[in-house]
Amino acid sequence: MKLKMLSIAAVAIAISGSAFAQSSTGSPRLDDATMMGSFYSDSEMKTMKTGDEFSAAMQNLKSEDREAISNECKNTNTQHSNFCDAFNAANNKM
Repeated sequence: MKLKMLSIAAVAIAISGSAFAQSSTGSPRLDDATMMGSFYSDSEMKTMKTGDEFSAAMQNLKSEDREAISNECKNTNTQHSNFCDAFNAANNKM
């Protein structure tokens, strides 16, 4: 009986651990330097492009990537808040 309870507990821990790992992996597109690099003027991605350059980078995205980024921005932490604010503002103008 103890072995059965320990097995059930181990399975429960494994399931909850994998769920936590999936939820804490970050934002796939927002953390992708290849995709996000076109929105920044420096290789360290510290200085965002503005105005027409930012809009041009948005227009160069596939529509599914633009939608996915928009969804990630809705669920992101403060790490990407400046980018998401600019993205949402430009997206509303399109």
